Amino acid sequence: MKSHVVVVGAGVIGLTTALQLSMDGVPADRITIVAKDLSEATVSSVSAALWETPPYEMEADTNAIEWCAATLHKLTELQRDHPEAGIHTVPSFTVSEKKLKPNVDAKNTCTSYQAWESPSKLNATLRRAGVPELSDVFRYFESYDAPIASMNVYMPWLNAQLAERGIKVIQKEIPDLYTLAKSNVIVVNCTGLASHKIDPKVYPCKGQIVVINAPWVRAAILDMDSGAYMIPRTNGTLICGGTSENNKWDFNVEDHVTEQIMKKCSNIVPSITKAPILAVKVGHRPKRHGGVRLEGENSPHGGVIVHNYGHGGSGLCCSWGTAVAASKLVLAHMRQPSKL
Repeated sequence: MKSHVVVVGAGVIGLTTALQLSMDGVPADRITIVAKDLSEATVSSVSAALWETPPYEMEADTNAIEWCAATLHKLTELQRDHPEAGIHTVPSFTVSEKKLKPNVDAKNTCTSYQAWESPSKLNATLRRAGVPELSDVFRYFESYDAPIASMNVYMPWLNAQLAERGIKVIQKEIPDLYTLAKSNVIVVNCTGLASHKIDPKVYPCKGQIVVINAPWVRAAILDMDSGAYMIPRTNGTLICGGTSENNKWDFNVEDHVTEQIMKKCSNIVPSITKAPILAVKVGHRPKRHGGVRLEGENSPHGGVIVHNYGHGGSGLCCSWGTAVAASKLVLAHMRQPSKL
């Protein structure tokens, strides 16, 4: 292994990919992470980070379900073996006033998957799961147990794992990935939305979330009719969301959007109507027409770029699956004879 691997990007995709490379046997002194923004300043840090399948706000990809399944397995393993990683599992409910089309992917992936068409059973099940009440308009629902990552814990944990393995993280902007990918250098492009500079298929999807104090809600809920969702945290807070604005680049918090989110979520669970708002945050999901780009590309400067970006709102959901695939591509290139 004579090549040096430079992972560009320190969001959940970049950190996970670098860790997977190390787990697959690439020596620590041959891996470097370089990023303009460190993990606490990336979109991953404001992610709701609920695992789900099919992946949320990501364009269709034939490999997505496999990536999600691989990530589910890994997150379940981390919760069991590394409780300090900030992974916990909650019941995740999808509700609707209209008949739901069965989530075949969830049914095939999650042994806990259930679906009902009974309002009384829905409310009884929700109460047992930690939701004291639900609007009586919903008639159909499905559920499965889903991991959630507390990103303010999980991202530092990933960084700590990398540090323990001796992998360096350098804060620096890389103006040109192709120049960086010189002979015997493999660049792994995990820059997310910044990849729009080299790929016109990449575009932002602005999302706004509201964080409230609602420790009595202990299950994740998605309303398929309005698009609103609520995702609990172990500290008693609840992330309320449901906005998706494609091709919007601003980071402005919009008060009317906050009001819309809270109205939609209160219509689902009335008890949160007067819950105090703790924070309002905005982030950009890095979407890509055609789905995730996960492939190798030769650089005109003699090296190789392995692209791993375009995960949309499903960075966590697909993180370990795409990390494994990206690592395989890197290892295949490292085994090729040197050009020197």
